[in-house]
Amino acid sequence: MNSSPTPRTDNVQMTMYYDGIGIIAVCKNDLDFFEYSINLGKNMVQESRQKGDSEKLATDIKKEMDAYSQILKTMSPNTHPTQNHFEQMIKYIPTVEDKNRNFKYFTGLWVSNISALLELGVIQHDSNNGPLTIRKFNV
Repeated sequence: MNSSPTPRTDNVQMTMYYDGIGIIAVCKNDLDFFEYSINLGKNMVQESRQKGDSEKLATDIKKEMDAYSQILKTMSPNTHPTQNHFEQMIKYIPTVEDKNRNFKYFTGLWVSNISALLELGVIQHDSNNGPLTIRKFNV
């Protein structure tokens, strides 16, 4: 019997959580953007440590992320917020100066902030915070 290996496609999705609220990346471009944003967060921490102001960075980002979480949970108290909830929130948050920024901009901010908080040890990677990667293999 001659059997050849079955080709497999590796589908990956990642969700970046803060306080149980996640933004998901499902395509290669989204995953690349998440990786870029994660590295941006790590670089922010590295620069703040070199300047000696990592505690301020930690406090500022945590305050900002707590505000986002509170707003989103108020907007969608019984279910996970949708992309529409995130887009509505962007128009009203004081930390985003350009209200015409889109969801992708906010996604980068969300992911880089979580990455920085993890790097600073402010939050721990657990079921409510940090990345969750799911791989599905199609046979």
